[in-house]
Amino acid sequence: MSQKRTRQHRGFTLIEMMVTITIIGMSMSVFFGSGTNMLPQSRLKATATAIGDSMVRMRTHALFARKTVVFHYDLETESWGADYPFEFDDDHVLLGPGRTEVIPPQTAKEGMALDSVLVIGSEDARDEGKVEIIISPLGQVPPHDVVVLNPEFPELEVYTIRFPGLLNTYEVHSGRLEPVELTDADFR
Repeated sequence: MSQKRTRQHRGFTLIEMMVTITIIGMSMSVFFGSGTNMLPQSRLKATATAIGDSMVRMRTHALFARKTVVFHYDLETESWGADYPFEFDDDHVLLGPGRTEVIPPQTAKEGMALDSVLVIGSEDARDEGKVEIIISPLGQVPPHDVVVLNPEFPELEVYTIRFPGLLNTYEVHSGRLEPVELTDADFR
């Protein structure tokens, strides 16, 4: 006596699941892909992290290349980038004074702004024009803070990126930070 079993409730096959997940993924990439749909706080944090990561990368580059690198913040165009303070040809032969781009200008996420740069020990924070930070061949920079914000809510959505002078790292803090006083202990 053979009994035939019939399945009334059939589940999804692996291929059907993969096709469904692929379609959902493609739909989400179209919707979220440009980054303009990100929440402003997320775009602000992404901008702060991108600036910090660029500085760390250039400090490491200066150290391994054993060359001075100039990292510049352009507060008018909301961008940052890095150059060698001399000119190379295509074969990396030194031609003399000039500029050779190390990283092209990077811009802040849409709707975000570079507000100011304060080099610790200087008089005031710069809030316009270009600010150049010299990265030594040892990877050292003057300690400085960079403030990024959402211009629509400048008091609520603001981050300060703090770069210490000797360590190749950075910290991102919510809000504006008070400038720090450097002491001899900072250099020991």
